[in-house]
Amino acid sequence: MKQVVIGVDIGGTSSKYGLVDMEGNVLAEGSICTDIYDTVEDFQKGLYEAIEKTIAPIKNTVEIKGVGFGAPNANFYKGTIENAANLKWKGVVYFADLFKKYFNVPVVLTNDANAAAIGEGLYGGAKGMND
Repeated sequence: MKQVVIGVDIGGTSSKYGLVDMEGNVLAEGSICTDIYDTVEDFQKGLYEAIEKTIAPIKNTVEIKGVGFGAPNANFYKGTIENAANLKWKGVVYFADLFKKYFNVPVVLTNDANAAAIGEGLYGGAKGMND
C-alpha cells in the first residue's frame, strides 16, 4: 500500500484538499465551500464526506498516515483556530481534536501561511532553502 497524507487548506469561502504521497505527488484532490456551514462540526462532517467520496476509487490502494490543515489564525501548539475573522465559527475552536474522530491518524493544524511556506520548502520553488 502506498503511504499518503491528506492536506487541507481552509479558506473563508472555499477549502481545498488533496491526497498526497510521500514524494509530493497529488493522487486526488477536491474542494468544498467553507461559508455554507454555520458550525465547525457541520463543516468537518461535510469535509470528511467530500474527502471520502474523492478518494473512494483509490482508497484500497493507500494507507492514510495523517491529516494536516492550514487555516487562518491557527495555533500549531494547541491545534486550534483562534478568532479567525474570515470564518463563521467564532472564538477558539479545538479544530484538530474535533477532526480526529473522522480518521484514526494524527491530525495537525498550522497557520495557512506557514503551511504554504513549508510546502514550498519541501516540494516547490524554495526546495532546499532554510529561510
